[in-house]
This record gives sequence, structure tokens and C-alpha cells, in this order.
Amino acid sequence: MGKSADTVKIVKFGIAYMKFHAKEMLEELAKYNEVKLEVVGRANLNEWMGHYTSQIFISNYQIEDGSLGF
Repeated sequence: MGKSADTVKIVKFGIAYMKFHAKEMLEELAKYNEVKLEVVGRANLNEWMGHYTSQIFISNYQIEDGSLGF
């Protein structure tokens, strides 16, 4: 998403996980049909037109093949 198509936004349980300038992360995510994603980030509360959304800005992450998990 984004003008440069290099922003990742993943929504899980009502929380948006965001990573900007994420071309490397997008390439890694494209390798797998299912992923296990662990993130470290900073919490944020976004307000847009009176609607509030919890966000985590991803600062570090680890991607694993999710199809191998059980």
C-alpha cells in the first residue's frame, strides 16, 4: 500500500501492524503462502475522522514459513 507500494499493513484482532519503506519485508513475505511473523514495535493510537485504531509501528521483525508450524 502507499504511493510507492512499499508499506505493509497487517490487521489482526483489530490492531494494525505497520511498516513503512518495507520493500525487503515485502520480498520476504512474497516467498511464502503462510507466514509466522514476530514483530517488535512501538504502539500508537491513530485517529481519523473520529475513528480510533490501535497500531503497532514495526521496528524489527522475523518471518518464518507458517506452513511448517503446528
